[in-house]
This record gives sequence, C-alpha cells and structure tokens, in this order.
Amino acid sequence: ENDGDTVLTELLFGQSDRGSVKRTGALTRTLIRPETSAPGCGPLLRPGAGAAYEVVFDRVAIRSAPTVHATTLEVKPQGSLLELFDWDDSRLWRRCPADLSGTTAGWAMLDHPEFGPLLRPKGSVLCVRPLEPLCVAAAEGRDEDLQRFLAQGLDANVRNADGLSPLMLASQAGALNCVVHLLEARAVSSTSVPGTADAMELASSTQVRSLLEALLGQGTPSTSDEVVEALGNLSLAARLAADRIMEELAEAEAQISEVRPRADILDAALLPAKKSGGTLYEVNHKAVAIRYLPSVHSEIVGTRIRGQTLTLFEADASGRWRRFDSDGCEEGWVLLHHHELGDLVRPVHREAKQNS
Repeated sequence: ENDGDTVLTELLFGQSDRGSVKRTGALTRTLIRPETSAPGCGPLLRPGAGAAYEVVFDRVAIRSAPTVHATTLEVKPQGSLLELFDWDDSRLWRRCPADLSGTTAGWAMLDHPEFGPLLRPKGSVLCVRPLEPLCVAAAEGRDEDLQRFLAQGLDANVRNADGLSPLMLASQAGALNCVVHLLEARAVSSTSVPGTADAMELASSTQVRSLLEALLGQGTPSTSDEVVEALGNLSLAARLAADRIMEELAEAEAQISEVRPRADILDAALLPAKKSGGTLYEVNHKAVAIRYLPSVHSEIVGTRIRGQTLTLFEADASGRWRRFDSDGCEEGWVLLHHHELGDLVRPVHREAKQNS
C-alpha cells in the first residue's frame, strides 16, 4: 500500500481501517445514518446561510456524523466548495449539505491531526495553523456558536493567524450581537503593541463604532441615534448583555463622583497635596491596563508592563480599583486584583526600594 492509498483510506474510513481500500471485503463498521429532512419539509441546511469553504487537501470526506468512524456520504476533491454551518462539540467538524438539495446533512473535518488543513475559508491565504473557532464564529457572525464557545471557556482575546482578535473580526464583519457578547466576556478593543489593529478602526459602519464606544464608556452616549438603532438591531440575549454592560459603566461613573471632586472645581493648589498622598505600586503581571473608568468594560487609556512602577491614589467605592494620574498625561483606573490572575499590582515597600 503506497502513501496515497494510506491517506485516502484514512480520510474515507479512519485510521483504524488502514488498508481497507485494498481489502474492501474485510471492512466491517457500524452504519451511522445521516440526518435527513422529512419528505416535503425542505432542506435541513438553508442554502446561502452558511460560510463558503474550499477543499485545500487532495480530497475530503463528508461523513454521516462528526467522527472518522462514520459512514462516508460523499468525497469532495481539492478545489471544491462546501457551505459549512454549525460546529460539533469538539469544534473539529462542521455540518454541511451532503447532497445538492440540502435535504441530507453531513459533517466535514476542518483540520486533520496528521495531514494538516483540509478546509479553509474561500479566498483566504492558506495557513497550516488550525482555525480558531471563536475567531471564525465572530467573523461569520454566528453569535449562538460564539456564546457556546465562550461558555466553554475559550479565550475571548485569542488571535487568528492574521493577528486579529474575535472582537476585531466581529467589528469588521458588522456582527453586532457578537460584539456585545465579546465585550461582556472581557474582550479588549485594542492592545499596546504598535501597529496592531483596533476594533474601532476596523468597524464596518458608524453604527458598529458608536456601539463599541458606548459599551466601552468612551464618550458616545447610549441615547445617541446610532446607538439606539444598534441596540434595536440586537437579539434579545445580546440586548440584555448590553444592558448589563451599560449598568456596570453607570455604576463606575457614580463611584467616581463619590470618591473625587469634579475636575472643573478642583483647585490647582490642592493638586500637589493630592499627588503626595499616592502609594507606589509595581506591576506584578505581564501587563496591566489603565482604564478610563473603574470597569473592565471601559476604554483602555494606557498600559504598564511587569516590573514598571506607578503611583496610585484613592480607591473607588468597591475598593478593587485605584486612580492613576501621571501629571495629567494619563489619567484612569487600575484594577488591583483579578480573580483568576491574582494580584496585578503590588505595593512597593520603601525599605525594599531603598535597598535596591
């Protein structure tokens, strides 16, 4: 058996059945019937509602279930186009039509553990790196799949092969529901790396940009016409998530008014005294964000990396954030402790500082 036969056999029948192309009489397997629609009920998978993918390997098998042990329904040669829909639980397979009418649904594997990429989005540059399901769901605007992936613990700030995050891709695609769910999952709109894209810059429309600004606490009021229109276009789940984000931002605004006077009545003579009351902290994590408001949903106005020091002032009402002010150049709030990452910053003891 040559290598070509081995590859074909594994794709058609699975690794456990190597050689079965030459010994078809010895092949025994349990028949897994595919999902089919009842007569007169129309297609299971609506044409045009999926995403166009191209076969980039020699051939790809469409199976009756998302497993290499399932029945082969059809084989697509390299260059063929497939319309893909939802993922299986392993996120390694996607559902696709197994016939021209779409009345029979099959499953196609995206990446093979040994042979690499089998299917890639039509027109994309071929990349050996496996696809990031969360990035793909965001780019395709598949908010239900995206919510499921987030609930399964996938990183909301993962990057695809092009260096784009799910939030950037959702913003670029105009996928409003995905944008909201990603923001609630603590996705960041930008990074401190020079030259990297920003979700705001990639926004496909002013409506997407306005919604991003409103939910990041960047200044666009939630009552503006574009934000109201964007909120009206959300699904129920996304609208509820947006309401939760705006409530948290409103609480953060209220906390600020409780712990510091308004800037327009702050006497300049008090500024040195206010500055002298700060506490020196050192960044304890690989990077820490300085946010406009004491909220993880608020806009990032600056960053500091591990080992850098910063002087922090009064805490917000929750005690979880402290105000940062760098002589008016940067002003915002720093989260002291993260429930998963631990202490993001820690006080620098004067004795230790003097000894160093």
